[in-house]
Amino acid sequence: MTAHLEEISVRILIWQATARRVRPSGRTMPKTSIMGGVTVSRTMHIEIRLIPVYDQGGFAKQYPGCSALLRDVGKKRLIDEPLTLYHLVDELARTARDPNVSPLWKKVLDKHLPQVVGCRDKAREALLARELRDLDHLLYRLEDLFQELDKDLLWEVPTAKA
Repeated sequence: MTAHLEEISVRILIWQATARRVRPSGRTMPKTSIMGGVTVSRTMHIEIRLIPVYDQGGFAKQYPGCSALLRDVGKKRLIDEPLTLYHLVDELARTARDPNVSPLWKKVLDKHLPQVVGCRDKAREALLARELRDLDHLLYRLEDLFQELDKDLLWEVPTAKA
């Protein structure tokens, strides 16, 4: 079974607020705040975030084609940083638009990026709407799209050097 590459972490954080408001009964209650579209209590905050979770060997081992592309275009730091696939989409889109990138890499990126970007955009909408079930399905789909992209990168550019 493939390990989850994206994981949703819901954390309760301590949040301090000093202002109070009056309940209809006349007693005071903690002031609530709106943060990211979610009403937050005086002492708790709901945080939903994506964190990278790769098998042993990390991103480079799990996605050798994508790793070769990033190394070849001078973005090796992205392989070493713990980035999620969700966050990596923008870098791939910038890479595809870069005039200094080899046409071999661009050919594969141009084929896959519309679907990858579309999936990531739908995942962003689900994340912002707190639709966690939909988000989970979209993140699995994003993993599948990255596996297809990686396979084509290795196939089209077998030497891993464009």
